[in-house]
Amino acid sequence: YPVRFQNPGTDTAFNVWITDTLPATLDPATVEWGPVSHTCTRSMASNGTLKFIFTNILLPDSNANEPLSHGFVNF
Repeated sequence: YPVRFQNPGTDTAFNVWITDTLPATLDPATVEWGPVSHTCTRSMASNGTLKFIFTNILLPDSNANEPLSHGFVNF
């Protein structure tokens, strides 16, 4: 399952948090982590909440560098 994100702001993004909650019908034990665009830490809470934390990602804004202003996570 891909989640894509972009920095449409006016300055560099230093820290980005992606949070997603699994539907109750999906067993969290079946989730497999996939590729990500930048180094991050990943975690899953017992209630099925996934967290991807990008610390010091230095994601440029889309006005300064549109191609590099994108990122993604997969699970």
